[in-house]
Amino acid sequence: MKSEFLEDLQASVISNDKGRVQNITHFDNPIPGNGATAQMVAQNYLEQMSGNLRLGTKSLENMSLSVDEDITDGQPELRFDGEKQQFDNSTVSYQQTVIGLPVWGASVTVQIKNDPYRVLNTSSTIYDNISVEKPS
Repeated sequence: MKSEFLEDLQASVISNDKGRVQNITHFDNPIPGNGATAQMVAQNYLEQMSGNLRLGTKSLENMSLSVDEDITDGQPELRFDGEKQQFDNSTVSYQQTVIGLPVWGASVTVQIKNDPYRVLNTSSTIYDNISVEKPS
């Protein structure tokens, strides 16, 4: 694991041994929320930070949709998994899916301070280069 402070993000960043960012912390400089709900703020934040988190634009196209039980032709993507409130914070979770099926242990969470919305932290356990064949 590698931990560093990135001046351009004004955030502490933790990356794994393969260079994938697993955590971005904005506690000292929260990012002002862009959206009317915590889920909208999280979506906009992930779109803004997609390069840092190595999230392809295709993987973000269906973020507002929940995980479905149907097998699809889809590539790896993030799907809305839930939102939890604790005191004055919201945590919005997204599940990584491939061919529409959830990938075990692969998710992205965004922690948001409420009223007004400010992004404090994001954590990622998603995988690169997942390849799954659709059953026939």
